[in-house]
Amino acid sequence: MSVAVSAGRWLVDLLKGIPGTYVDALRLIRSAWWIPLIAALPEMVQHIVEIQIGMFASMTAFKAHSMDLARLIPGGFKVAGMWLTIFVAAVYAFRQANPAAASRPLWGRLLVAFLINLVVALLAWPLDKLLSEAAFDVAYVLLTLLSLPLLVYFFGALFADAGMTLKHGFVRGWPRIIPMFLFAAIVFLPISPVHRLNHDWAIGAEPLRIWLLMIWDSALIGLMATGMGVGLARGYGAPVPR
Repeated sequence: MSVAVSAGRWLVDLLKGIPGTYVDALRLIRSAWWIPLIAALPEMVQHIVEIQIGMFASMTAFKAHSMDLARLIPGGFKVAGMWLTIFVAAVYAFRQANPAAASRPLWGRLLVAFLINLVVALLAWPLDKLLSEAAFDVAYVLLTLLSLPLLVYFFGALFADAGMTLKHGFVRGWPRIIPMFLFAAIVFLPISPVHRLNHDWAIGAEPLRIWLLMIWDSALIGLMATGMGVGLARGYGAPVPR
């Protein structure tokens, strides 16, 4: 069998697995309903602040308050809550699919992945001042692509997969990147525009409608983060082409 045919069949199998991401996400939400709340509650706290400062009174007010410290502080907790939801959901989904997997993450490897990502970020920062805008864009894309196996290595440590060493991540982890991004993207891409529209619909609306939209939006963020975590776990565990 040619490499092209083998790769084609692998991609077809991945596409067939898309509905399973939604099914697994719903199953996880039903069995661990509290996971979406990790992201939804901080999101709602920020929305409460936004309503109190009059951010949705008009488009002018919305733009004027976009960098308001009062909303930026809870915004940091919101981002942390979303990432924590993704990680917790990913671990739960992976363990549901692999009951025999070790229960404790490999903390040392998680630290290594964090430090390497920090070094990559620090390398990119001075390049912004040393290179032209076009050259920096190219360098940034290259650094991002080269660091993608770190994502596989990080989730391998999160899932307590001892076989996913740093070397293995960079040498043989590349095929896992596609399903991980695919299964996370099919959750993120449909929901993200609705999230933006919720804010648009709230601008200038009556108070009750604003509150209902923001409650719905917070729940949506919790569901999205949970689904993305499930998608990353499914992508990590998906068969790789031989």
